[in-house]
Amino acid sequence: MSDPFLGLAMGIVKAACKVWLKDHEFAAEASGSVVDLVQSRVTDVREQRRLKRLFEQFEERIADQFVDALSAEFATVPENERTAAVLAASDVLDRARLLDEDVFAADLDPLYLERNLRRDEESFVRDLSPNALPIYERILSEGSAYIIEVAATLPQFQTGAFRAILQRQEALLTAIDTLTERIPRTTPGDPDADFEVAYRRQVVNRLDRIELFGATLSAGVHRYPLSVAYISLSALNERPQIQRHEQPVRPEQRREPLPGSDEPSELPLALSILKSHGSIFDLWPKLSPDESWAAAIYFSYVNSIGFEESAFDAEEVPVSLADSGAVHRVDDVLAGATRLFFRGEAGSGKTTLLQWLAVRSAKRDFAQRLWEWNDLVPFFIPLRKFVGQELPPPEAMVLHVGRHIADEMPSGWVHRILRDGRALVLVDGIDELPEDERTNAKDWLETLTTEYPYARYVVTSRPAAAGADWLRREDFGAASLQTMGWTDIKEFIEHWHRACGADLEGTPEERDLVVHQNSLLAAIRARRHLRQLATNPLLCALMCALYFDRRMQLPHDRMELYRVALEMLLERRERERGSLAGRHLSKTDQIILLQDLAYWLIRNGWSDAPTDRVVERLGKRLEFMPRSLGDPAEVLDTLLLRSGVIREPVAGRIDFIHRTFEEYLAAKAAIEADDMGLLVEQAHNDQWREVVIMAAGHAQPRQRTELFRLLLARAEGDETSARTLRLLAVACFETSAELEPPIRDRIQSMAAELLPPNDVDDAESLAMAGDFVIDLLTVRTIETPRQAAAVVRTASLIGGEAAVRVIGDVAARYSDTMVSAELLLAWRSFDPDEYAENVLRHASGVTEVSLDDPTRVRAIRHLNALTSVKWRLHKGSGDLSGIAEIHGLTALDVEMDPQLTDLSPLASHPGLEVLRLNETGTCDLTPLASMPRLKVLDLNAGAAKDIKVLHQLREVQALTLRGLRRSPSGNMLPRSPLTVLRLAQCSGFTDLQQLANCDQLKDLEGLELLERVGLRSLAGIEKWSRTLTTLTLGDAVVRDLFRIAALRNLVFLDLGRFPANLDLLAPTLPVKILRVATQPDVNSLEGVARLPGLTQLIITGSGLLDLSPFTGVTGLTIHVSPQHEVRGDHALGEGSSVMGRL
Repeated sequence: MSDPFLGLAMGIVKAACKVWLKDHEFAAEASGSVVDLVQSRVTDVREQRRLKRLFEQFEERIADQFVDALSAEFATVPENERTAAVLAASDVLDRARLLDEDVFAADLDPLYLERNLRRDEESFVRDLSPNALPIYERILSEGSAYIIEVAATLPQFQTGAFRAILQRQEALLTAIDTLTERIPRTTPGDPDADFEVAYRRQVVNRLDRIELFGATLSAGVHRYPLSVAYISLSALNERPQIQRHEQPVRPEQRREPLPGSDEPSELPLALSILKSHGSIFDLWPKLSPDESWAAAIYFSYVNSIGFEESAFDAEEVPVSLADSGAVHRVDDVLAGATRLFFRGEAGSGKTTLLQWLAVRSAKRDFAQRLWEWNDLVPFFIPLRKFVGQELPPPEAMVLHVGRHIADEMPSGWVHRILRDGRALVLVDGIDELPEDERTNAKDWLETLTTEYPYARYVVTSRPAAAGADWLRREDFGAASLQTMGWTDIKEFIEHWHRACGADLEGTPEERDLVVHQNSLLAAIRARRHLRQLATNPLLCALMCALYFDRRMQLPHDRMELYRVALEMLLERRERERGSLAGRHLSKTDQIILLQDLAYWLIRNGWSDAPTDRVVERLGKRLEFMPRSLGDPAEVLDTLLLRSGVIREPVAGRIDFIHRTFEEYLAAKAAIEADDMGLLVEQAHNDQWREVVIMAAGHAQPRQRTELFRLLLARAEGDETSARTLRLLAVACFETSAELEPPIRDRIQSMAAELLPPNDVDDAESLAMAGDFVIDLLTVRTIETPRQAAAVVRTASLIGGEAAVRVIGDVAARYSDTMVSAELLLAWRSFDPDEYAENVLRHASGVTEVSLDDPTRVRAIRHLNALTSVKWRLHKGSGDLSGIAEIHGLTALDVEMDPQLTDLSPLASHPGLEVLRLNETGTCDLTPLASMPRLKVLDLNAGAAKDIKVLHQLREVQALTLRGLRRSPSGNMLPRSPLTVLRLAQCSGFTDLQQLANCDQLKDLEGLELLERVGLRSLAGIEKWSRTLTTLTLGDAVVRDLFRIAALRNLVFLDLGRFPANLDLLAPTLPVKILRVATQPDVNSLEGVARLPGLTQLIITGSGLLDLSPFTGVTGLTIHVSPQHEVRGDHALGEGSSVMGRL
């Protein structure tokens, strides 16, 4: 008897091959098999047999997945009815006639394919029973997703594709095995949930790819997943997001300041504690009990006075309490914000960042600090598609990635996602809009954020188009993407080669890639001008491609880099023309046509254009070509197919693969047209800035002289744009191979007048002029810390030994926080050890350092003023020797270092007061005995050889233990009286009796039980009735919550995910802050409403939340989740309010 599931899998693989091949004749056939397909396209008999066996393995593994899924979900359905459903779906898939042109689109969605398959289903499903029909529906829905995923897994179909499949057998089989993980399950009977699943699939299918220019080394995979090619960049926190009092507090509940509210003396200390946790809306899971009082003071103060009289300006409170001016990984910058404006230069990775956010949220695989983003639904909106058009209303936000499924969207679905706070709105490229359209974009964003305040928003732009404060009134924080340091460059190059070699496993080409990778890294590290070129992802990718393509020859400046990159793209496609259709165009023909298109787009302020308009433009240009190249539409098809420079991202519209290439070609066209006047006329326009700079590089000496003279003349006569034009003239110095001495001297004099730079934006323009600026910096007087920070930025971008001397002089004279942050940012641009010795050694303001780069670990020994070190090294270092020479060290926080096992260098730090060791290797804790001043200790006991050494410690006040296999006892705790104890991952800890009997804990003030603690009873908690002020139960489920009534001084209570009957809370309990992570009902909240001293109530979760029990309650702030539907809050008493986001 045949296996129905195997037949189903055969239909799926066959349909996937039809989509993959884009063979309309084969796709239209209802008969035929994959074996027929192979035999018709592969002549070698052995290859035919190997391919047949491989496709059979595909079919068997897919069949196993469907057996497991359907047998479990529909176990109660009789087997014969399950079989009937499987057979019906098999017939539909096997006999599918794929006739619709859109079936072969690159962004095909399973829902669209499913609709296509259903056209011929009636005869196959009419006899199915009511029990079998839902199984058929599930199979067809998931089968469509399988077809798309299998087709996307196969290498791009071209000459040699079948051979590439055989080369990658193991990788392809692994991909087939993980299909179940990549395909979300639908929810029967819930249209919103079903569409969300389909939309998430489509986001991943459309955006989980990255353009690696030049990455066409073989007939390899046709998309490079972001998971392989993306690296996390760094961003400067220019200005933290602020939260105005009006939002998210509901306007009708805004209250007047309470009388008699004075700033508590503890507020500065409270703020310093809270800042270390990143966001005021995510404090409670992170605060230790000894820090919870800080939250109480902060919220009691700022809520009691309504912010107006607090330490914050203009009714604003920072959402992210991390210091502005500091540089963090992008993940960390995002974690503390709900609205963020990223600025970055061309090629800095802005679009790729938004793609990464969209894909990660669609896959629900954010980790660590961004885990809460996994419930968000991404909406990616590239503004370049809306030049001259209305910006999209909510219902149109799905169109960029989901045009095939838009008709399936339930009415109002996007609005509901936005309103519920589950939307992640990703707006790419403010700078892509003409200047006169940006105000409309700002108004559009303001409307969205006002109508949907609980959604998250991330917006990008080039700096020249918008300053850091451009979206300040809309409560956006601002951050700027930073240039890549050596560690980033190294990681990027490794990712690029790994992505390109994904289909070359075991081949000679793979070994060549490894050789070229290592050689390229050595060349960049040894040559400063190459390091400067490789500092953004676009340029670094071009260098990778050129290095491989040109056999280890690299350009000396970015003008040459762009030129040879274009030649490489054009010449490679020309070499491949044997496998490509289309009319023959020489490289010269293509450049003439492409630069004309680029200049035409720039002049019109467009990022793309309709296909018919592009054809019309090509026709006009072809009239001037000396030989006939044919019909304009055919020429466009050839350019799309062969140039690799333009594309058709959506049907009916044409754009360039990257704006930098568009600007380079437009500048070339402008120079060839001798349009000096037009270039200068538009020089103030940020959309023309790079065009003007590169025009200076393309120009002949006479033209370049004229360009500079006109530019300088306009700067003299245009007061409004004078500084912009002068900075632009200095920036043009970078691309100018030669200049007449009078012009050169004038530019250098003007640069001197612009120094020192006022801010980092000026710094980046001035740095483009090159080494002579360094000489000028040494003689200019710095008047403010902001100028000092900008001088550091300028020098770091130029690089070289002279730059290190300039930065070192600033470091010795300025200890301001802004300057210190810039000094640490510049570290990534120089040799780690030399910079630390010559610059940071003299920086008295650099007292804290956070390391994510293992190359700097040893170098920190030079930082004389250092008191606090934190590092998070995913790959690890294992080397603490660098801190042995830091004499003033008082705090060490190792968040992650899997290689760390040797703590002996800590023995030289008897003054250490704070030590945190998390996610390390197995460590010997003996060196802790030599730390008599240790007050705060946080360690993973599960990764310690023996924790008995803790009993020798006599000053510890706050202790965190993770991974204990049994309840802690007195002989494993420090001898000193502990005021705070935190436990996590201690499943053997079931009751408090043993703790209550420990002498060290008799004055315990804070007890926090985090994740995976096995506590079942609070018996013994009465021991701390007088002392305990904070209590966190985490995920503990206790039977006797009533015992907390004995805690007479309890201030903060976190019930975590405990499904408690809150009505059991004693009305005499003095708690001021209460947090619950479950969904309380009205009855349980009545007990909470009777708590006499409660000032802060934090409720996480989702669903209906009835606050009517708090009718008339005064002086209470209730923090709810954006996923809550709040009711009954209209009758809160005086001074009470609801805040809508945690």
